[in-house]
Amino acid sequence: MPGAATQATNLWIISLAVMSIGFLLALASLFTTIVTLRTEGMTMRRLPAFTWATLVASAVTFVATPIFLSGLLLFGIDEHFGGTLFASTTVGSVAIWQHTVWLYGRPDVYLLTLVALGAATDIVVTQARRPVLNHTAVMVALALIGVLSLASISSGSSVTQAVIVPTYTALTSLVVIPIGIIVLLWLGSTGLGRPRFHVSLLFVVGAILLWLLGGANVIVATIRGVKGFNGNSAWVAGNAHAVVFGPPTLLAVGAIYHWGPKMWGRRLNLGLGALAWLCLLVGFICSGMGYYLLGYNGVPLGLVSGATSYQKGLYGLAEAGGALIALGVLVVIADLFLSVTARRGAVAGDDPYEGLTLEWATTSPPPRWGFDSVIEVRSEAPLFVARDAERNERAAAGLPPAGADQTSIGTAAP
Repeated sequence: MPGAATQATNLWIISLAVMSIGFLLALASLFTTIVTLRTEGMTMRRLPAFTWATLVASAVTFVATPIFLSGLLLFGIDEHFGGTLFASTTVGSVAIWQHTVWLYGRPDVYLLTLVALGAATDIVVTQARRPVLNHTAVMVALALIGVLSLASISSGSSVTQAVIVPTYTALTSLVVIPIGIIVLLWLGSTGLGRPRFHVSLLFVVGAILLWLLGGANVIVATIRGVKGFNGNSAWVAGNAHAVVFGPPTLLAVGAIYHWGPKMWGRRLNLGLGALAWLCLLVGFICSGMGYYLLGYNGVPLGLVSGATSYQKGLYGLAEAGGALIALGVLVVIADLFLSVTARRGAVAGDDPYEGLTLEWATTSPPPRWGFDSVIEVRSEAPLFVARDAERNERAAAGLPPAGADQTSIGTAAP
């Protein structure tokens, strides 16, 4: 009843508001750090892809979160003062709730992928040992994903019937273009570089495979006209596993294996990393395909009673995928415990990859102050440029090329 606020509802409103404010404060810290504390020569166009993606995601969240907080305020008014803003009899009440949820929730779905793409770009170029083909194009593509994430505000009443979310409109589906451009730039950079294998690259490959799986199923779903009342087709759960949460999860774990030696000074176990990758990838594929096939079979989300033996088998496939995902997470945790906490991992050098960006120019793990000295920044890959200049100087002096352990680049000053 209007005005009859319950304790549970109050706690729900307050908890979401506190979490949203916490996100705003955390992102404000990241945003201001990137904008105001860049070293000399580190222009905005020279920011590493991961840093730029974090900046874009922070900016989008700054726009979206206050709208969500406003929606909670309106809800609180309804609960405590007998308002009718969300009452079914009020004209426009559905639109208020619909736009509020989508402006906050759906941009965050895109932002998971946005930040993951930034991290993956740094992983790829580091292991390819050359800068990305066009750093500006990557930055523009990442910014475009951020802008397109806000296109979810244009959603109409059809969002309640949507199955292929979050790209169910022509405008929001354009996000596949910048993602495709970034992936092509990864492939081109790797082909022209001097790539070496590292387990972190497996997670990048896995993310690409999941995107391709999701894209193929979007085409099939469109052809077959998969529908669901209030978006409750089991197909939605398949898309969530294969596209929304799968790739960002894989890339987040890949980032742990990539930057782990820098953060903790210990190398993680590459065998356990490969096992974690296999469990996570197969798990997301099984869960995704299980729910995709249930959706093609016309099964609504959450249907258990009355399912046929075929449908129960598909549910079993999805559940097996969930078990593999959980196992993959446990393998990562076990690896972190053994390699870092128990200190069984090999000691990592300051620059184990001949990195391109500045974090590889200090000790592993870095001191609290970050750097004793910072080299001159003249591009988005300052260590690559510095090594190239050092090679030219040695060649001009008639000296042999320095080995990876002889170069003066990539270590902090004593």
